[in-house]
Amino acid sequence: MNRRIVLLLILLIGVWGIAIYFLFFYGKTVKPVTVAQTNQQIPPLRKRLGPDDLKNISEKFQQTVQNINPFEPFLLKFDKEKLNADMLSSIEPLSGYKFVGYARGETERFVLLSTGGQAFKKSPDDVLDGRYLILHVTSFAVAILDLQTGNLLTIR
Repeated sequence: MNRRIVLLLILLIGVWGIAIYFLFFYGKTVKPVTVAQTNQQIPPLRKRLGPDDLKNISEKFQQTVQNINPFEPFLLKFDKEKLNADMLSSIEPLSGYKFVGYARGETERFVLLSTGGQAFKKSPDDVLDGRYLILHVTSFAVAILDLQTGNLLTIR
């Protein structure tokens, strides 16, 4: 063999040896890390708070929380006076229905709605499609409650 080829083979074996060493063995040894621990005494929270702070905290924790039983019906408190045009326009509309108008007389009250181009009248106590309860009627929209999900929707 030529001397030049032997020298290139030795150089090639050396390069491959260094590459294998760096791929498989370099940085694999676990070196213990020494962390300087400082012993610092933190004063208890009770010693840092004043008497007024402790009184304030104790008053906040003594408030009674109403226990709600998930198996009993829940009374929905709906303040109709606070429901204005801005609030009704920000509530998600119910698709498929359109608000036509309403009438309020001495003996009868009803809401005019349309769906699919056909108008019909509903009493404010009626449930639409067996799912949507009419809560409040204004001159421009109807607030309804989805009885299955509990969401508040509008028909505009």
